Amino acid sequence: MRRVENWEGKLNTFIESRKEIGMEWGKTDCFLLIFDSVQVITGFDPDSVNPDKPFRGRYHTARQAYNLLKKYSGGGLMETCNMIAEKMGMNEVGAKFAKTGDVALVHLPTLIGGQRDLMGVMVRGMVAVQGKDGINFVERKEIVKTWTL
Repeated sequence: MRRVENWEGKLNTFIESRKEIGMEWGKTDCFLLIFDSVQVITGFDPDSVNPDKPFRGRYHTARQAYNLLKKYSGGGLMETCNMIAEKMGMNEVGAKFAKTGDVALVHLPTLIGGQRDLMGVMVRGMVAVQGKDGINFVERKEIVKTWTL
């Protein structure tokens, strides 16, 4: 996928602008962080890949988000990301080869001993993910799957 001029600088500026903006379902969650990042990098909004099933503005809770992912792909976050990546012509790439601007799915432990998946974007060798209080950076070793634009 074609990237806009000065995309790395624009991505850095975008991530910096989100550094202290907390997570809000349907506005600043991990899924829309990826949509926004891809739009900054390419000028193309992934939400337009399937105009009959947009994500923006359609959920406000974790349950609504999950139901929308299930409706879209029949699965969860990974299944939906796989479908969107395929429609956009994004290729899967090994985690050790992921570079700035690539999209990543990470698997992180929770405070109560569970696991959760988050989407993020590679920035300077780390994965930028949406955290409760702003952007967090996760080590490459937590990557489950990556796609390149």
